Formats: sequence, C-alpha cells, structure tokens
Amino acid sequence: MEDQLVSLVKVITLLGQLHGKLLEEAELKRKAIIEGDIVLMEEILTREQDLISNVEKAEDLRVKLMAFLKATLKIEAEPITITALVERLPENPHIKQLDKARDVLKAVLDKLRYRSRQNEELLKASVEHVKGFLKMISEASTVNKTYSPKGQSGRGGLRLVDKTA
Repeated sequence: MEDQLVSLVKVITLLGQLHGKLLEEAELKRKAIIEGDIVLMEEILTREQDLISNVEKAEDLRVKLMAFLKATLKIEAEPITITALVERLPENPHIKQLDKARDVLKAVLDKLRYRSRQNEELLKASVEHVKGFLKMISEASTVNKTYSPKGQSGRGGLRLVDKTA
C-alpha cells in the first residue's frame, strides 16, 4: 500500500504539472485570439493535444491507484477521493504530500477553468465580429436597383467605400 500511496503522490503531482502546462498554453491562446494569430493557434492546439493525451494516461493511472487503495482500505465512499484517504490515514507520512499535491492541482485547475472561460468568451466575441463584418460586406455588395418615374435610375444600397471621397 505504501508503494501505491507514493505512486499516487507522483501521479497527482504530474497531473498538476501537466495542467500547469495547459494553463500556460491557455495564456498563449488568449494572446493568439486577441491578435488573431491563426498560425500560433494551430501550434498551441497541437501542443494541447499532446498534453491532453498525457493527462488522460496519468488520469487512468490515478483511477487505478485510487481503486486499489479503496479496496485495500475498505473505503465505502463512491467515488473515492483524496479527502477520504486523508481522513482514513492521517498519520501516514505520504498523506501530507498527497494533500499538498491535491491542493496544488486544485489551484491550477481553478485557474485553468477561469482562463478557458475567458478564452471562450473572446472566441465568441471574435466570431460575432467576423459575422458582423461579413454581413456588412454582403449587404454592401448586393445590387439594389432603384426606379424613378422615367425608369431605372441606377444602383442604390449601402456602399462600403464612397467613390466621391
């Protein structure tokens, strides 16, 4: 069981580091969104996919370790949490490390959620801006024939660029 606790501390620490790297990428993504740098966005998304793959592997290992510890300690809580382990093994020297690693991971996840929400809002605003711009261009390019009592008098409608200027 000691080996599994040590492994769990390492996995939780690794998850904190991986999510920290995802947070760094989210910060770069914010800059890319603001600047409209599509090339940088593509690079960031590629790196994020690699990080997410590593997070999934670490998470699978965490789930297996937690299941083993749950069975070993006969903990009934569903799902098993680090809090339940801390309560069950308060004297274990690895529990303090585990508790600290969990707190670091939680803090990083909170920051990552916040930055992700901000990036989502920036992307939504960017899409709305582009939609508005495209609508304005399409309205400017539509032919709107106007008629006078003598017949067709020319083209009307909104012009994007005034020729008289």
